[in-house]
Amino acid sequence: MLRAHLSDDALELVRQRIIVISLLAWLPLLVLSAWKDICWRECGRAFPARRGSSRPFPVAVPLLIAAELVVHRRTRLVVKQFLERELIPESAMTRFHAAIASAFRLRNSVLAEVLLIASCMASAY
Repeated sequence: MLRAHLSDDALELVRQRIIVISLLAWLPLLVLSAWKDICWRECGRAFPARRGSSRPFPVAVPLLIAAELVVHRRTRLVVKQFLERELIPESAMTRFHAAIASAFRLRNSVLAEVLLIASCMASAY
């Protein structure tokens, strides 16, 4: 995302990511639908209006991308509140920091994002 200039450290370029990723997600579906229309002469129905087509898909992808920014900002506030309110005893502070680091690694995991995209695409079919 950083190399494609679709993200920065603060995840502020959400609008650009929503547009680009949504277009990339819909392009194969549009091409395959057009190919099917040409091959099978089913031009009577429009691509998004078809039964069985992935109607939730154009809504789910932008929502997941927008939720990333919300989760990113919220996580920092929640961690800060845990520390300010001294909810974590000193004896468990190293485990707390390890859990936070693990959560951030999972949030930034490419595998987790690929699995989310795959589950969205699988539910669309």
